[in-house]
Amino acid sequence: MVRHGLAVREHGVRATRGAVLACLAAAALLPAGCSGSGDPTPPSRTRGASRAPIAGTSASPGFFTTTDVSFAQNMIRHHRQAVEMADLAETKAGAREVAGLAGRVRMAQQPEISLMTDLLTSWHRPVPPAGGSDSGHGDRPGDAPGTLSGDEIARLKAAATGRDFDRRFLEMMARHAQGAISLARDEVAAGGNPAAKARARQIIANQRAEIDEMTRLLDRL
Repeated sequence: MVRHGLAVREHGVRATRGAVLACLAAAALLPAGCSGSGDPTPPSRTRGASRAPIAGTSASPGFFTTTDVSFAQNMIRHHRQAVEMADLAETKAGAREVAGLAGRVRMAQQPEISLMTDLLTSWHRPVPPAGGSDSGHGDRPGDAPGTLSGDEIARLKAAATGRDFDRRFLEMMARHAQGAISLARDEVAAGGNPAAKARARQIIANQRAEIDEMTRLLDRL
């Protein structure tokens, strides 16, 4: 009877050891990052969820819509014309404040042109070619809101320096800035890319501030 009891206990120990070894082997096959209960860690914690870039520092290669593409392309054309107008003002303006405003417009919009170009490039969408095609086409159907016509650009170039030029420049630039706000509002309402939408909101704020300044300057002339 004693020998029989010892055999039973020895058999039980071997069975227990076998069960433990089987559990350890199964645990070794579990993927890294699993909890003791066998539940996997959520994928977003181990693989890293995608993050939208900070607007103004880099272009987003992620999700975008046709609205985003149209916004970027139209804003490039729009800003290029604003830069052309600002270049004229820096040499023809009569008031120092008008020339200073023109300089700030150019400094603000050149980086935005670069950002929109980077976005389009990352999306593999065409960037509007630089040159005469960006200037003076506001008289064509489908052009960006606020874009000046060829005749208006010609009149601005022909305007004498001084007060006459200042008034023409401020009136045209204020309308031009309002067009940029219209484009940006469309992007905020219907766009999909986070970087483009964030830039559109910033454009609205910047253009409103410029319009306020231009209105004050016009009141002084």
